[in-house]
Amino acid sequence: MKLSFIIPAYNEEVYIGQCLKSLLEVLKQKNYPAEIIVINNASTDATKKIASSFPGVKVVDEFKKGLTRARQKGLETATGDWLAYLDADTRMSAHWIDIMEQAFRDNKKMVCLSGPYRYYDTPTWWHKFVLEAIWKISAPLTYFFVGYMVLGGNFVAKKKALIAMGGFDTTIEFYGEDTDIARRISKFGKSVFRMDFYILSSCRRFVEKGLMKVTLAYAANFIWQVILHKPFNNDTEIRFGSAVKAFFVSLFFALAGCFGAIKGVTDWKTSLPLVIFYAILIINTFFSIRCFNLVPFKRKREQHIIDTLLAVSYLLLATSFRSLYVFALSSMVLYVVATFKYILLFSEGQNKKLLRRKIFIDALGISASILALGGILMGFSFISSWIFTSLFFLVNVYIFFIKPLYSVPLPND
Repeated sequence: MKLSFIIPAYNEEVYIGQCLKSLLEVLKQKNYPAEIIVINNASTDATKKIASSFPGVKVVDEFKKGLTRARQKGLETATGDWLAYLDADTRMSAHWIDIMEQAFRDNKKMVCLSGPYRYYDTPTWWHKFVLEAIWKISAPLTYFFVGYMVLGGNFVAKKKALIAMGGFDTTIEFYGEDTDIARRISKFGKSVFRMDFYILSSCRRFVEKGLMKVTLAYAANFIWQVILHKPFNNDTEIRFGSAVKAFFVSLFFALAGCFGAIKGVTDWKTSLPLVIFYAILIINTFFSIRCFNLVPFKRKREQHIIDTLLAVSYLLLATSFRSLYVFALSSMVLYVVATFKYILLFSEGQNKKLLRRKIFIDALGISASILALGGILMGFSFISSWIFTSLFFLVNVYIFFIKPLYSVPLPND
């Protein structure tokens, strides 16, 4: 198979050299001939000069800025039968070539192969842990439900399939473009996403714009493309109102719960109260985010850490329907972290009456989780699970219908 590597690059002087160096080293090591094309996408720095200094690398200009325009220019320029699209801040490793060859050799109906990132420049162990966890949980989850998935900075596609689908949609600026590719190319053959087909990449976007904010942006645009066949926001900026943020976060965790129930539940008699608890929690989460997202958090670093811990707790709940002990322990962690978050907000002197009620309710959640754990340790797992869920249900009836918590007037979006 004749392969062309296409690397779109806009002002990538810091990264493009190492990207090309690692790619050329792997191709030489594998004795694998391939075409390498860098699409200089209206760069104003030394990107073109650096890329041109590498022997055997073709540099092509695309003067109109835009990721999909650069991809399309690569499609029109490449001579290979298979096109591999990489980001300019990625670094190639030897396993990539082996997996690609084997995958296409074993599956003749496959027209596209993609995989995740692994990050080489995470500033802290925390970033590394969270980013790896997000990939390991969200990628199998979305691929399971949707049946297709492409990461724009790491995929190989059959050129004929790309042409047959009409090329790249150049009206899309950035977010959602890779899901658009996956959705359209899957009509012409099998689109496969493999977790072992990873490539090393920079996590700079997550560091610059916020880990959870960028993750939410990717998730929102993925869902929008799958359902409405268009991106959620057709530019490179990330903007969410509180209701929209609440919707996408709740939807993501709801899908995680569905995945966990389908894959993990073997005895519904035991797991049913936990699934009911989780479903009520998701409804509560939507209104909680919708309400408290309007309360400004002054400690941004602490907010990112807390929100990440909350996300991990939700995912632990979604994957532990078979174990009441793990489920109750995860819920306790969730309530402890949430209580700490609202105590910090309370200390900033904002909406104290509202926050006092929220802290009290989450403290009850901690107590209920501890009682459930105690019941489990004493051998009353089944009864404890139903009491735990029933109490949670009654508390939510109280805060939604008897003395509403989330209807307290706050500033508008």
